[in-house]
Amino acid sequence: MFDPDSEADLIARDRALAHFGGVNFGGSPALVLAVKVLRVLVRHPGDVTVAVAWVRRLVERSGGVRHVSSTWRLGGVTPMTYVVHNFMDAADVAPAWKLMQDGQVAIDPATRVTQERLSACTYAMAHPETGELVPACVQHSVLDPGENQRLRRLLPLTVVESETTVRSMSSEHVDQSLPRVDHPASPDGLRRPGLLIFDVNETLSDMSPMARRFEDVGAPANLSTSWFAGLLRDGFALTAVEASDSFAHVAAESLKGSLHGLPLDRSIAEAVSHIMDGFAGLPVHADVPDGIRALGGLGIRLVTLSNGSASVAEALFDRAGIAEHFERLLTVEDAGRWKPAVEAYSYALQECGVDPEEAMLVAVHPWDIDGASRAGLATAWVNRPGGPYPEYFRAPDLRTVSLTDLADQLR
Repeated sequence: MFDPDSEADLIARDRALAHFGGVNFGGSPALVLAVKVLRVLVRHPGDVTVAVAWVRRLVERSGGVRHVSSTWRLGGVTPMTYVVHNFMDAADVAPAWKLMQDGQVAIDPATRVTQERLSACTYAMAHPETGELVPACVQHSVLDPGENQRLRRLLPLTVVESETTVRSMSSEHVDQSLPRVDHPASPDGLRRPGLLIFDVNETLSDMSPMARRFEDVGAPANLSTSWFAGLLRDGFALTAVEASDSFAHVAAESLKGSLHGLPLDRSIAEAVSHIMDGFAGLPVHADVPDGIRALGGLGIRLVTLSNGSASVAEALFDRAGIAEHFERLLTVEDAGRWKPAVEAYSYALQECGVDPEEAMLVAVHPWDIDGASRAGLATAWVNRPGGPYPEYFRAPDLRTVSLTDLADQLR
């Protein structure tokens, strides 16, 4: 039903589990179910558009409207339901199962509850060595914990929080030493972070007007894309050898090389100055103002961490009318290392006084997502174009198409 290679399908899956994960579709009367679904859609109206687009893709993958309708009439389409299990924590299952094997009833109330759930489990699996039938949670958590970790990477497990909010977030963070309640990147899955750290260039700022700046000086518009990729490459290269330079200096110097040999209508120095001045007038993406206000309204602290200067970010937010929502505007220039070096993220965490597990990085760049994940942060990938995520990077904890969608998922 969901294509794992389709970013749009993954987003639809995550939204469905996040917003409908607590709805019992199989045990409710039709009218009650309709009311439940309507309440969810009123709260998350964007789900309608996502669902319609998913149905269209599903029908196309199934052979088109004509094929599906004719197959349905001939009885070739059979609706199916799936059982979604309420998983128990591996840290809870292990001690409960050991006591049960010894014939003991736990004194600790939480462990005793786990024992009761294990006793009532009707889904059993065979012990991999003896063939003894054991509760499935025992198989995954105790007898084959490696399989449990693989499941956590494959399944976007739903977490029901104390404020009755249901979220669905896949997690690469399976370190069993992390607290289950306080940290967003815990073994129980992600929870609402206390701090959102935003990348700025391309994540918040819309850099498409820079192409016009290249045209203004007689250079091809598409050169803006390769130039920006090149300056990031050079910044990363400096970081790799434990060196550093400012974003503005690397950008200007790499621009000289990009413009060399082109039939410009002015000197290279004047062309470089004109293009660099373009940063001072960039807009934000259309979803940013409403998204930032919505995220700020959730009570989450908002800061930025840019490879560029803090002054550029400040002017950008002033023009967009969202500066008041950011607590700090941080730059890697003060960290001495560009992202995705771990030192850059550590600097931001230290400045904000939080642990890595309490923070989430928000970025459009997969390399930034990967770097933050390796530094211990939770991550949210903003995928406005809808393209695929590179498999060689660590996967994001959240996939979203806009900042307003991110606010929806964290609500």
